[in-house]
Amino acid sequence: MSGQVAFERAEASARQSEVKTLASANAAADERLARTPGAVGGVSAESRRLAGRVFVDRGGVWTDMTYKPGSPIIAVKPFSPAYFELVRALPELAPWLGIGEQVVIAGTRTSIRIDPTGVSAWSGNQLATTVRDFRGL
Repeated sequence: MSGQVAFERAEASARQSEVKTLASANAAADERLARTPGAVGGVSAESRRLAGRVFVDRGGVWTDMTYKPGSPIIAVKPFSPAYFELVRALPELAPWLGIGEQVVIAGTRTSIRIDPTGVSAWSGNQLATTVRDFRGL
């Protein structure tokens, strides 16, 4: 990491620690994204901020920045019966589902991946388990 990059990260961290309101947190996040290589209009061409989360385009999959690679994930086929049941059971997913054709949304103990190869129907108590693990209940 170059000295300039390290300085900019430290400066951004200091500004974020001084944040007292949601509006100032959003402004700090926009400023940090604007400094990302390829940024256009305050948002990087490779990242988007939506409904309080930042997503990064990783090979055509919009991935929630809080997702930790290797953590449990359940893939669901878009617009399948399983998809609509999931949206009814986890309505908090709705704002993030329109970001792209494939998306990974981080949960507490499991994450959701919307992907054409995902499940199209739930088996047994798979939906209830997914909801519980996503919310961390």
